[in-house]
Amino acid sequence: MTAGYRYMQRSKELLTAAVLACSASVYYVSAIFLSEIISFKSTILTLLYIIATGFIYLFAMISKDSKTVLLKWLVSIFSGAGVWWCFIRCDYSIRAINWAIPDYGPHYSAGGNFAGTCELLTLSFLCFGGIIISLIIKPKHYDRFRKIQIPVSIAFTALIIAVAIILERQFPSADYIYS
Repeated sequence: MTAGYRYMQRSKELLTAAVLACSASVYYVSAIFLSEIISFKSTILTLLYIIATGFIYLFAMISKDSKTVLLKWLVSIFSGAGVWWCFIRCDYSIRAINWAIPDYGPHYSAGGNFAGTCELLTLSFLCFGGIIISLIIKPKHYDRFRKIQIPVSIAFTALIIAVAIILERQFPSADYIYS
């Protein structure tokens, strides 16, 4: 193998890790906001969604070595901050609650904050468990697994982004809520 080929392979692995880390951050952050919307209808569905998100997060974090898992986790923290900023910037939560409960107003209830905290802790625990599991478990045929992992992760990411955007387009405007 030439040095150029090894460099290209390493670059491809880093790009793949970055894409999967960004996908993992989309799963985690969007689950915080989307589970809130689901909780307006059903606590059981919210719990199922959070558990499914934990499994999808694990799926994205699995790598051939522990160093790559930790790299994905680190990149996901920074990209997660960007995803979080996007949700906060468009007042996603307050607009969602006013969509589900018309004319609710610009404030949260104490009970809603408590439930959201429990959901966040459950999701964080599951994702942390996913990181620990991905540090321990290594697929036997990683190259074959990766060929499935990348398109499935990207498809879930696109689906979650599409759902978040479609819902956001249906929410009342922040100007209406704060007026």
